[in-house]
Amino acid sequence: MNPSRTLLAFAGGAVGTFDASPGDPLWDVDVRQWGYHVLAFPEAPVWITFPGREPVLADRTRVMLHRHGQVYRRSLVRSYGDHCRFLAIEDGLAREVLAGVDPGAAEREPFEFPSPYASVDAATYLAFRRAMRAALAWQDEDSASEVAFSAVTAAVRASARDACRPRESGRGAAARRDLVEAAKEAIAVAVAAGEHIGLGVVARRVHSSPYHLSRVFKRVTGVAMHRHLTEVRLRAGLDALLGADPDEPIAPLAHRLGFASHQHFSTSFRALFGATPSEVRGGPGRRQARKILEARASGRT
Repeated sequence: MNPSRTLLAFAGGAVGTFDASPGDPLWDVDVRQWGYHVLAFPEAPVWITFPGREPVLADRTRVMLHRHGQVYRRSLVRSYGDHCRFLAIEDGLAREVLAGVDPGAAEREPFEFPSPYASVDAATYLAFRRAMRAALAWQDEDSASEVAFSAVTAAVRASARDACRPRESGRGAAARRDLVEAAKEAIAVAVAAGEHIGLGVVARRVHSSPYHLSRVFKRVTGVAMHRHLTEVRLRAGLDALLGADPDEPIAPLAHRLGFASHQHFSTSFRALFGATPSEVRGGPGRRQARKILEARASGRT
């Protein structure tokens, strides 16, 4: 069975889902992206290795940018498989978007994104999820294309920022990077399993002290580890809310994600996404989501 499924096609591309089970033959072998350039938004943690690069954890905080012809490998994280939503875009659209970021790069052959992966901020993540839900619910090709154009532009800009961000070098840099990626894996696995963990547990699982891990995580990523952990939990909560029955109580979800109460979850959720769980779940929010995506795409925020 083909793990890739197109949900809605539009002029210039398509949106869809990719689901590979742990028993699929696509693991730990070279695979090549064909036909379209693809932006994958992970829902399950998976290791991705691009030629000449160290493995990177694809999780809810990142978008993976696979150009046409790109070779890469995926490796299992526990038994979660690979589950993501994707935007497939034609070469002309990709070059048009990149031209707004780096005109010279848009003309190069073969086409390359500035970086094969990029960090996705919380507002863009929320906007993409809400707008995509609206486009798919209404099977509106025009809406889907607008969402795609804005999301691709935001992702390419994020890719360019990540490509320009100074990378650590020198003695110990590789070890620090590996430690941070291992910590991200431990966090993603725990959140996926509904396990309540903190800095101490993560540190033990990656064979580090809490002090050392906290210091290295902030040094490499620029973000405190507890903030990353909270954000991964809240993004998982967002995905659960968008896929749940509107009448399902929020309190059990809050507890499952490790929050002390419904109020604690709601307060943290609003602080990150700018809306309450009830507001996000209550409607597609296409107009608001589009405005956020357009602001990210234009670089205004």
